[in-house]
Amino acid sequence: MPKSTFGHIERLGKNLYRCYWHEDGRRRSHRVHGSLDDAKDFLASRRIGLAGCSDRTTWREFWAAVVEPSFDGLAAKTVHNYRRIWERHLAPTLGRRTVASTNAQAADRALARIASPASQKAAKALGRKICNMAVREGILERNPFVGAKTARAGRRRKEPYTAREVEAWLRGMRGSKYEAALICELGAGLRHEEACALTWEDVAEWNGKAVLRVNKALTTVNGRRELKGTKTADSERVCIMGEPFASRVLELRGKGPLVPSAPGTDVRSPCDIYANPATITHNYREWCRKHGIRYVCPRDLRSTFATLHGEAGSQDSMVALAMGHTDGTTKGRHYQQRTIAGLAMIADNLAEYLCTPDPDLPDIPSLFPLDTA
Repeated sequence: MPKSTFGHIERLGKNLYRCYWHEDGRRRSHRVHGSLDDAKDFLASRRIGLAGCSDRTTWREFWAAVVEPSFDGLAAKTVHNYRRIWERHLAPTLGRRTVASTNAQAADRALARIASPASQKAAKALGRKICNMAVREGILERNPFVGAKTARAGRRRKEPYTAREVEAWLRGMRGSKYEAALICELGAGLRHEEACALTWEDVAEWNGKAVLRVNKALTTVNGRRELKGTKTADSERVCIMGEPFASRVLELRGKGPLVPSAPGTDVRSPCDIYANPATITHNYREWCRKHGIRYVCPRDLRSTFATLHGEAGSQDSMVALAMGHTDGTTKGRHYQQRTIAGLAMIADNLAEYLCTPDPDLPDIPSLFPLDTA
């Protein structure tokens, strides 16, 4: 029966404990379903909640008492990622260490044991967040994760579709289960989770173009679908999609759901009418493999949209607004607005460019062949 000066823990069975402590002159108890560490974390959170943090507070105690309660109001996907990064990457190294004794060397060691540069970057970001909270609590004087060393992640090479490949891609995708959603990603620059949340109620026709209302996104948390708001306030927007994409999407209206769910799905919540984003990606990849289409992942469909607009000479600030971003310039931050006229203009630019593609262009590497002499 683990004890402390604040309370003690009694084991009731497998993964079941009861915590005892005194509060307001009365003996209190609480059952915890989980590991012994979970029970210790609960008891520590009660102690810190009553007496506050001290120099003896460990990071695991601080996480349970201060960090976890701060998650209220955050998106479930964000909370899931924070907990995963903590348990997998930071807790094994820092969990039993006192917050007050954490210095820059400890932060560097915690990050050094993480093999993946991308995971290092995520762990450093979370470490900075929780250390900022410790600074506000008065346990740390400075944030040890500021300036912590991480490996430089290699940048993933993107290979978007070229203007000449777009028409062939549209022909090859005809008849695929998620054709409409994927066209919206390529033709309107939607994020994958935004396209997965579309319904036909979000699609309208105007002046021969498809107008898309983007006001929600579909994500998965622990394998369960969750419908949430867009990534940022600026991402809630209206998009205008021109040719050669609009006519096909409008043609598909009335021929079933825009994003059909799996057959026989038991609809118990509003999210159950949607297909899992990972399922859509898998289905799209397999369709490309079976039909001999060069596969470009959904994230790079959005990159294709931006790249083609750049080639078509569309205004950067309006393209950024169409994609749910804000332009970093003073004009973009304070003056430039997302208007129907502006969105229609860049849609027409892209349509004209794709209908009259340039002659075959060489790949950049082919212009600079290696010297084999």
